Amino acid sequence: MILATENDIDRLYSILEDCSMWLKSKGVQQWNPVYPKKLFFKNVQCGEVFYFTTNDELTGTATLYKEKPFYYPADVWNDNLKVWYLCRFAVPRHLKNKQAGSEIVREIENKARECGIERIRLDVVKSNPFLESYYENLGFQRIGEVVLKETPSILMEKVI
Repeated sequence: MILATENDIDRLYSILEDCSMWLKSKGVQQWNPVYPKKLFFKNVQCGEVFYFTTNDELTGTATLYKEKPFYYPADVWNDNLKVWYLCRFAVPRHLKNKQAGSEIVREIENKARECGIERIRLDVVKSNPFLESYYENLGFQRIGEVVLKETPSILMEKVI
């Protein structure tokens, strides 16, 4: 789990763009349009973007917020728990079905334990049942449903 720098932005953002195009080709309205690059740049500057490697090969990227994302409604997850919000988690398409994503999630969980994080939280669009199932298989539980940026979404979390 490596903290991204400004030098990493282009290669990490290209993973997000590729995943966005792939999702669009499957008819999934997630990351369409892709997250704005200027906001991604700001996330990198704030120390919220990480990348992952195996044998010096880039295997993915993730943004981890310590506070709930700005687009969450005010009445969602109002507690004092120490959490990370997992956003923009993406793996290069050529690593699909090679367990890269589950290895990255395990690495994030291990780092979360070291940092005293109590839960990892995320959201998935309701129109992508595969993604909900994917996270359930990694131990995340469905907490509820909410509309985020005019999109029906599912809130999930994992106790660490």
